[in-house]
Amino acid sequence: MTVIVRAIFLLCLLTLPLKADGYNYAELTTTDGLKYNSVRVLDVHPDSITIMHKNGGCRLKVEQLPLEIQTQLNISLNQEALRYRDARETKKTSAKKAQREAELEEARRRQSAFIAQIVAQQELELSREAKVTVKERHNNGYLCSVAYPVLTDITQSTRSTLGQQKTIVVGKKKSFIPAPELIYLVSERKLAKGRSYEMRILHEEPYSYTQRNGFISHIEMYRVIE
Repeated sequence: MTVIVRAIFLLCLLTLPLKADGYNYAELTTTDGLKYNSVRVLDVHPDSITIMHKNGGCRLKVEQLPLEIQTQLNISLNQEALRYRDARETKKTSAKKAQREAELEEARRRQSAFIAQIVAQQELELSREAKVTVKERHNNGYLCSVAYPVLTDITQSTRSTLGQQKTIVVGKKKSFIPAPELIYLVSERKLAKGRSYEMRILHEEPYSYTQRNGFISHIEMYRVIE
């Protein structure tokens, strides 16, 4: 039997065990002293059998079976059985390795997602609310003027039950105060020149850019926090 034919034969044995309906034993005692009652043989493999018994089910290795049962089932611990066992163990080991790798990959994915969530939360806490107006596109970002929000009280005059005039705060009003400097803004979404956007921006680092007249300016770089 060639190597290829033997491999195909073993693969078939792995996937298509022999059916052994009709082999029943009132009692089966293995060579290592285990006793099973009301035994029914379900499957016969070159190196083992699968049985149902009074208390459940299990697989018994061929070397655990008495010689008369091995003869009845036409199996023995020969080279074919050993090759079959090695092939099955190799398949089982490969499946366990693949499962471990899948579990590790899932753990890494969950860890990455958790870290990304923490980083995003930290960035949100460190970012600033702003209104930016795009002046021009520069390299991969935008030169923008920036205004930051200020909350002012909305007040209302009223009289107390004793007729006294008083002023109470009934709400807050948000207005944007322009900052004197320009900023360099990095954004994954496309921004239009001349338009204003309300967004949260996170400071990155100082940025140097060359103007059309060749003069180099230094401003702060921010990026958009979506």
